[in-house]
Amino acid sequence: MHTDLAREGLNDAAWGKSGVYPLALDWDRPPRGRVFRRSVEVPERRTRLLIEWEGREPAWVEPTLNSLGESLALPVNWDSYGARSVDPKSVASAGETLCLVMESDTIPPTVVPTVHGGVQFEWHTRGIDLEIEISPLGAPYVSYRNRQDDTVWEGDLNTNLDRLREVMLRLSHRH
Repeated sequence: MHTDLAREGLNDAAWGKSGVYPLALDWDRPPRGRVFRRSVEVPERRTRLLIEWEGREPAWVEPTLNSLGESLALPVNWDSYGARSVDPKSVASAGETLCLVMESDTIPPTVVPTVHGGVQFEWHTRGIDLEIEISPLGAPYVSYRNRQDDTVWEGDLNTNLDRLREVMLRLSHRH
C-alpha cells in the first residue's frame, strides 16, 4: 500500500486529525506503473477521502467513492430516528476492506449508511446476496446467500476472507 503517498504533507500529529482519510488501492496485476489518485471532499464534515492505486483505475472506484462521499455528508438524524452521522474512520476502513476483496472488474457495490455511524456494501445480483457491514465499533461483518444453490454463510471478515474473495470473482465482469 502507498501510505507514504497518502500521508504526503501530513506530520504524525496531523495524521488522523486532518480530516483526510487515505485509502490505498494497490493492484498487484498488470499494468503497473503510474500511481493515480482520486479524492472526494465533504466540506460540511471538513473531510476529504483520498484513494490511490497503481495501474488502471478499476471501474468500481468512482461510483463507490462518490457514494461514500454522499454517506459522509449525511447529518446526525439523517433517518429522522436518531441515526448517527457516518464516521469517517468507518469509511476509511470500508475502503481498506474493498482493497482486500475487490477485483478490478468487480461490479460496484451499493453503499448504504448504517444508523450506528458505519457503512454497508451490498450486492444483490447474479443470484447472490452479499452484504459487508463496517461498523465504527467492530470488525467488518459479512453475510452471503447464493439463491441458486442455497448456500448461506456469515461471520467476521477475517474468518471469511478467502470465501469472500471467491464471491468477488463471481461478481466480476468476466463471469
